Amino acid sequence: MPRKKVARPAPRRGKTGTRTGLSAALKDKLGAARLGRMLDIATGGGDFARLVTLALGRYEEIVGIDSADPKDSPAWADARYRFVRMDAHRLDFPDGGFDTVCVSHALHHLARPEAALREARRVLRPGGLLIAREAFCDGQAPAQVSYVLLHHLRADLDAARGVYHRRTYCRAEIEGMYRRLELADEDIFEQGPDRADPHETDAPAHFAEMLSSVAPDDEELAGRVAGIRTHIAAHGLLPPTQLILVGRKPPLD
Repeated sequence: MPRKKVARPAPRRGKTGTRTGLSAALKDKLGAARLGRMLDIATGGGDFARLVTLALGRYEEIVGIDSADPKDSPAWADARYRFVRMDAHRLDFPDGGFDTVCVSHALHHLARPEAALREARRVLRPGGLLIAREAFCDGQAPAQVSYVLLHHLRADLDAARGVYHRRTYCRAEIEGMYRRLELADEDIFEQGPDRADPHETDAPAHFAEMLSSVAPDDEELAGRVAGIRTHIAAHGLLPPTQLILVGRKPPLD
């Protein structure tokens, strides 16, 4: 098996923006890959699948799976994309049925994330490509901490409603899950936000709505909301740095 490697970018503190987005980073790492038959786990509206195809090139079919029906239509109109409602922990696909499998910003929504990652690996053909992306909470710049605080609040509100939603993982936890997959040609690297100005935009609409929905008579939550608003006013808001995995299922697995 080829020696595993971890790409270390420049320190995140200080300049938090990046000159190239994830699409460019994937192209740099993988070139013009043949994606073949592709599975997008926890697909949502299909945004990550679209990003991957724009970055890497040709594909035959994309199957997007999610535990709930999509709230929005897929991110783009393509007859080769189809949605299937399915549990990521138990994929109803045969071994080796896909050339590429993607999973983005989903591990914190899954009660057994490592089981889901093992399923992703199982349905890959030998030599097939796995791409995973997950934001982490530690070592972030102050503007990125704003986003982490918002996400932690949302996770706690969902959990109180009985919806599984975990707070953001630490970097080491995500890297450990990635490494335990034992992929060939493994590359784990960080990707920061695409924009550099933390005061360029206000909080996304869904976060603003969430903050406004907290009842003022709930003192603990109201105090958290006030603290988050103060932090955003002081530091702005940027998405947290993400840990990206690209790797291939060993050919003799």
